[in-house]
Amino acid sequence: MPPTRGTCLSLSTTAVTQTVKLKRKVAQICHNVKHQIVMDLLEETSKHL
Repeated sequence: MPPTRGTCLSLSTTAVTQTVKLKRKVAQICHNVKHQIVMDLLEETSKHL
């Protein structure tokens, strides 16, 4: 059975949703990592002051 237009549409919608979720997750992780690095740097700096 050949895929209908509706199937293709729902598949691409799902793919887009997954991609957006993944991008958000990556952005969140990057944000957390940056935050952690900044905190570590501040801690190190304050030790040397």
